[in-house]
Amino acid sequence: MLNIPEEDGWKAAQSQADIAFDILLTAIVGCDIKPGEEVSEAPLSQRFGIGKGSVRLALARLRQRGLVSVTARRGYRVAPIALRDIRDIFDMRRALEPLAASGAAGQADVERLRQLDAMWAAGKPGDQARQTTALQAHRRLHLAIAAASGNRRLTLGIADLWDETTRILHHGGVFKQHAAELAHDHDALIQALGRGDAEQAGRLVAEEIDGLFNIVVKAVLRSDSALAPAAAGAVHPAGMMTDRPPG
Repeated sequence: MLNIPEEDGWKAAQSQADIAFDILLTAIVGCDIKPGEEVSEAPLSQRFGIGKGSVRLALARLRQRGLVSVTARRGYRVAPIALRDIRDIFDMRRALEPLAASGAAGQADVERLRQLDAMWAAGKPGDQARQTTALQAHRRLHLAIAAASGNRRLTLGIADLWDETTRILHHGGVFKQHAAELAHDHDALIQALGRGDAEQAGRLVAEEIDGLFNIVVKAVLRSDSALAPAAAGAVHPAGMMTDRPPG
């Protein structure tokens, strides 16, 4: 899972450390390596067939991203997912993505967005392979919109937030169990981008984020297994309103 979608033309040749980072990031985001799981260099090197030096560098980058932390036994612990994390992630998405969509109005490749939207719509409840493909297409659609804004730093920030959102959706089967609720099309958004309507594009993206936030939080609160314990010292948002959008 790359930080920047291939559509934006910014993808560069990858080193072995970059490849290791992408492999481990994909495993963490897809919850093949679960939130709260303890890992170390040698087992990861053997499991994924990558050199220990590359694993070490990849883990350092993942630590900078806040996705792993160093443990007392000189291993690593994958970041858990708590309600506060969900709130923070969606607050940031609510701040950044409407801005990017407004900047992409009149600039985005409408036909490419329609292709990705069709892939997103093809995901069906109960079909895990199609759901995974659909979720990847959904992410790429939003990152293609961000990239069309022309702001590389904004796109990088949104890409990181989408990785964390995807991890939330995979953890505890949230996406698998609630695929029908999450289904929607992007026709109105794509039309607004095509005709250069920055205000509507930003508003539609904000509404989509708010809707996803409400679905995710309600799903998490209905299932204890869908939420990892908060890290030591983290604040648990007791009494959090599930129907309140982020922001």
